[in-house]
Amino acid sequence: MAGTLRRLTPRLASREVGALVLALALACLALVGNEAVRSWQLLVTGQRVSAVNAAATTLFGAVDAMQLERGRIQNALLAAQPVTSAELGRILPQREAAEAAIGPALAGLARAAGPRLSDEITTARRALEALAAARRAADAAMQRPRGERPETVLRDW
Repeated sequence: MAGTLRRLTPRLASREVGALVLALALACLALVGNEAVRSWQLLVTGQRVSAVNAAATTLFGAVDAMQLERGRIQNALLAAQPVTSAELGRILPQREAAEAAIGPALAGLARAAGPRLSDEITTARRALEALAAARRAADAAMQRPRGERPETVLRDW
């Protein structure tokens, strides 16, 4: 019996060591897998933040152009004479810059933020439709002398 025990002991020790190594390898693999998943999630979050930041930067540029356009149209509406081609030459580039930036900015926000901003983006699109109507009214009013311009356009602009 003692001889049999001596012969089995190295095999048992070898199996125990093998099982221990396997358990440690599986634990390490689980930790690495968990870290890989966490890193992937951080990457996706970082990409989304970057996309929102890019869209917001574009949106701020559009808002800046809209503010310049608004001020120049306000000046033209308050002037006694109809708008000149030189004044239109200062208004229209601002409008074009705003319109060129606002669509891609809202689309970028919609893609990056997903459904969380859908209500706000819908509200912004409705506001842009109202702005387009206000622009048409202001454009028509600027073509007339101050006394012939509708007061509602002057007030609402």
